[in-house]
Amino acid sequence: MDPKVMAYFAAGIGAALTIIGGSSGIGRLAAAAMESIARQPNAAGDIRGAMVLAAGLIEGVTLLLADRLHPACDQEIGPPRSRRLRPPHAGGSRGQARVAR
Repeated sequence: MDPKVMAYFAAGIGAALTIIGGSSGIGRLAAAAMESIARQPNAAGDIRGAMVLAAGLIEGVTLLLADRLHPACDQEIGPPRSRRLRPPHAGGSRGQARVAR
């Protein structure tokens, strides 16, 4: 199988697991917050604020990780192309080597 296809497949699986993990974490957080509010209704505002802050942080990390998996597919897979240096031209190159393209 083509290495680029495998990279896209692995990135898709990784992104899916990241999203599932983040949504599971936010769900557990909301369940715990609702249980806490049911136990202490007077602290509902503080609990809700902490829940929203934590949910935002979890979602931010989840999106960051899912986004970090995408550039892996954009890189060229396989041995890198060799870039040999050409000697500088005699007139006007200031003695700098040029990279062959």
